[in-house]
Amino acid sequence: MSTPGSSSPPSPALPNRAGALWFEIRAGGFKCLRAARTLFDRSHRRHRVGSRLREAPVIAESNAALWPGKDGAEHALVLGKIENLRIARRAFDGIELSRGDVLSFWAQLGRPTRGRGFAIGRELREGCLIPSVGGGLCQLSNALYDAALKAGLEVVERHAHSQIIPGSAAARDRDATVFWNYVDLRLRAPFDVRFEVALDAESLTVRVRGGAPVSPVSGRTIEATLEPAIAALPTQGPGDCATCGQHECFRNAPTLRDAQGTTAILVRAPMPEHAHFLATEVGHGERIGANASLSVRLRAKMLAIEHRLRRSPPARRAAAMAALAAHAAAARLRPEHLELHVDQAWLPELWRSGALAGRRYRVLMRALPMAHIHAQLDAAAARHPDEASLRDFRADDDLLRAEREALDGAERWIGPHAGMLDLAGAKAHALPWRLPAADAARSERSPGPMRIYFPASSLMRKGAHELSAAMTGLHAEILLPMHDGGDCARWNDIALHRVGDVDTALSLCDAVALPAWVEHEPRVLIAAIARGIPVIATAACGLGDLHGWSEVPAGDVDALRDALKQVQDTLR
Repeated sequence: MSTPGSSSPPSPALPNRAGALWFEIRAGGFKCLRAARTLFDRSHRRHRVGSRLREAPVIAESNAALWPGKDGAEHALVLGKIENLRIARRAFDGIELSRGDVLSFWAQLGRPTRGRGFAIGRELREGCLIPSVGGGLCQLSNALYDAALKAGLEVVERHAHSQIIPGSAAARDRDATVFWNYVDLRLRAPFDVRFEVALDAESLTVRVRGGAPVSPVSGRTIEATLEPAIAALPTQGPGDCATCGQHECFRNAPTLRDAQGTTAILVRAPMPEHAHFLATEVGHGERIGANASLSVRLRAKMLAIEHRLRRSPPARRAAAMAALAAHAAAARLRPEHLELHVDQAWLPELWRSGALAGRRYRVLMRALPMAHIHAQLDAAAARHPDEASLRDFRADDDLLRAEREALDGAERWIGPHAGMLDLAGAKAHALPWRLPAADAARSERSPGPMRIYFPASSLMRKGAHELSAAMTGLHAEILLPMHDGGDCARWNDIALHRVGDVDTALSLCDAVALPAWVEHEPRVLIAAIARGIPVIATAACGLGDLHGWSEVPAGDVDALRDALKQVQDTLR
């Protein structure tokens, strides 16, 4: 209640459409002036991603939290801001500047528009946090400015915010606001530098790499800021169009508070173990598969690539197809998809596209990481240097790096393969192998040689050479799939029989042997174990704690022969 002679401070006038129109007119004039000013400025250009300084030491780093607090943890404007940072990150991550080069925020990023995928995020304007396409990019410019000061770069242009949000970079005088195209951040490199931008589920990180020592001076501003001095800025929190309660304001949008973070599942045809996991533990997630997301144009592109690579190694064809499917799946992600379950086959391309940035994700592992598969094949090639097939399955270094970095950023590696779980360590989420029902009857065994089923192509990486050597001299024969695809000459004088399907083979065989160097999904071995058929395999098959199989070291012919003899002894 007011006392006589006192008066309450007047309430600030609410924003109105006329004021917003006047702002746009003035801004349009400034944009035209800046465009004319930079038209012939050679320093106003985009810089390319490079690799020359990839291993240079980190000389500065800036880190900023993505979420303003628990109350805004699911605010639509924050989700939009993170989506905008996700897109903008790709323009800055990995770029390298030579000495004397100038980095312009807007020249590097370009105009943030709906057509480029930018979402409605938070923009600080006239004391309010308003919805705006591309809103939230100031968090990236703040981090770039802060890292540049720490690294000793020259600040050519920087503008402070017109209002300080408590706890923000502006409160520490480390902010640099940007507004297309006339409010820019420009930095000059006094030595060769590289910028790296990382976005995880909680924070934005900017790193600067370079070979020069950091200057003790925290950067110098060549062009004066256009904003008031930091001490004169108001420090009260701004109004938020989603929460301010000013319903008379034309910008008020309380429905933005209703946005919720959701889970998305990016997977092709899942393994049985993954399908059970997704159904029982992640049943609420939105399924984003490959087939539903492929446009007619993309399907045509896949067919063209498949035709062009028809004579290439299978690994290269598979990687090309997975990249296209991953691209299609990533295009269907929305800002509210904060948690992902990602098929390993799509992981490297999703990582390289930036779709995983700013999200928590878990990987549905189908195989060991490619780098470890290469190591296993290299071990086999060292024993058999003349075997060309051991060198067919090789991914390029960029693909290996992308998968390694993506796996490092994952919360969990989910799968049943024991070798993968050992590599995952604390990130391992073990799934039990799902054994099929053992309802198929086995044929009555007739007298004769021991029958060993080899459920793979006659390839070196599957252990065909070791099995052939181990069976030499034994009274035994080999059952092979009807469409082998390998080199049958490697079986020497061992009797071979073709079997049309797995059920027939399991009903006829005395044991299943797969002394593989590499095996991702040992379905036939699991089916044999379910039927009580002896299984001889290497640790590379990933059977782990399943009962009913005997382990032999990869490449150890003597141990394999001993295991086969034990099976033969049980038949007598």
